[in-house]
Amino acid sequence: MTEPVKERAPGTSGAALHAFVERYRRADERLFGVVDTARDKDLAFDGAVRFGWAIEWLFGEGAAAHLKDVAPYLVSMAYQSRYPYPESEYLDLWAERLGRAAGILLVTAAGADAVWNHFRSVFVLEDERGRKGYLRFYDPRVLPKLLSEYSREGAERFFGPVRLILMEADTPGSLLVCYLEGGRVVMDEVPIVSPEGVSNDRDNGSVREL
Repeated sequence: MTEPVKERAPGTSGAALHAFVERYRRADERLFGVVDTARDKDLAFDGAVRFGWAIEWLFGEGAAAHLKDVAPYLVSMAYQSRYPYPESEYLDLWAERLGRAAGILLVTAAGADAVWNHFRSVFVLEDERGRKGYLRFYDPRVLPKLLSEYSREGAERFFGPVRLILMEADTPGSLLVCYLEGGRVVMDEVPIVSPEGVSNDRDNGSVREL
């Protein structure tokens, strides 16, 4: 049976997604994606093939080669504050996939190595017998429940160097903006497309600064 796909709201485009990110991103922060290639191989590999970006799978060295096509990948995006820019077409690709549980977006001032090492440690689990398992934290159908169950220490350990996590919400045309506040995880559901007549400018008072 084909898995149902959430409806993508009209107007959800790369430009709208970029405007959304700019509502929350600080000037020194970068944008990364964690893409599940088991659900959407092209979204991860297009970053490398079409744009020449670094993509790194989270299984790491020593993992079986056949896992490369179903692994989660960290995509280091080239990102600029003004839209469009040479690689901004990738945001169109991401917007097209909203509702398909293809991955999550990360907003952080950390570099690619720090982000990869952090989420590699989150991804790989080991029980008391030394048996390895893998946490599907990059699945937006799984992550909200996971975040809601973390203790303060667990949440801080999970976010690590990442300030914001953005992922599709149950409501078409909205994203969950996830962050730590006062030691707890906050998940705000926010429409991607701003209400008519409301600017996305940071200084107009209509957007909450995080």
